[in-house]
Amino acid sequence: MTGAVAGDWICRSGRNAAARGARRGALLRCAVALAGLSAAALVLSQSPSAAAWLAGAADDPALAALKSKYEIKDSAGDVLEAQNWAGYAVASNFKDAPKPMISGVAAEWTVPELGKPGKTSVGLAQWVGIGGLLREDENMLQAGILAEIHAGYPQYLARITMRPGTNKMLPDVPVEPGDRMAVSINAVEGTPDTWRVVVENKTKNAKIDQNIQFHSNRLTAEWVPFERPRDAGQYMLPPDLKKEIRMEKCRFFVDGTSVAIDSVPHIAAMNRCAFKGLMYVPSRDIKNDSFAIKVIPFSQPLYEQMLKNRTPYKTIEQW
Repeated sequence: MTGAVAGDWICRSGRNAAARGARRGALLRCAVALAGLSAAALVLSQSPSAAAWLAGAADDPALAALKSKYEIKDSAGDVLEAQNWAGYAVASNFKDAPKPMISGVAAEWTVPELGKPGKTSVGLAQWVGIGGLLREDENMLQAGILAEIHAGYPQYLARITMRPGTNKMLPDVPVEPGDRMAVSINAVEGTPDTWRVVVENKTKNAKIDQNIQFHSNRLTAEWVPFERPRDAGQYMLPPDLKKEIRMEKCRFFVDGTSVAIDSVPHIAAMNRCAFKGLMYVPSRDIKNDSFAIKVIPFSQPLYEQMLKNRTPYKTIEQW
């Protein structure tokens, strides 16, 4: 794979926030461009200027008020290695103490096929979540699906996960490959620590809609179409994915207002599986509130250069 092709999946770039502000109600936009990428070179650059983003947000007094309230800062994004997942996360900022602004998160996706059952166990979790990314916000609430093959037997399950807490399986929402899932988590206004969780299988016309009691510091939101779940204390091998995994209609909420991922500081998390010699990398652009996880061959020079050039966010716990 050439550096240019790899770079298309490892970097992210932005559009003009002022042009998008009226259309999407952008709070603030940050972007990253990786230029001149080769197997031995990975260069981070920021585009466009911070002044342009601030001007775009200032066009809308309501958005400017939210920006001021939560001290949303312009910052370059980054591509980091996560321990067992790949996707996107947002916060008011990642370099200083972020503010508790997240009131909800949502996305849709199509459940992928795990592949033919074999002797080796494989697993894949897909979810949206609130919290859990930073040291200041270790509590996490997730909703999505878990797909596994154990002893030649495949199973696909909808679930809600709380940390601290337990996994809650959702047998009333059956899941199969090719099904279209729609998941959302939103704070219930006027009721502290109550979250409305909706997990819907649109293909099968089945869903749960229930309130969950859970305390969150509301610092981050996450979209994770690729996670290697644990089994007996070890991360499972990923399935042999035949094509990229997409997550669509990705939104989060600030004081009940719907916001696009690329309107605020965001980071992309990649994952590698040394056993399979593969890297799982988010696409650079979040187009129409969607992105993809691309599977590319592992490149040691590229991987080392990515780690060398990444920004060390001291507040991030799980990278």
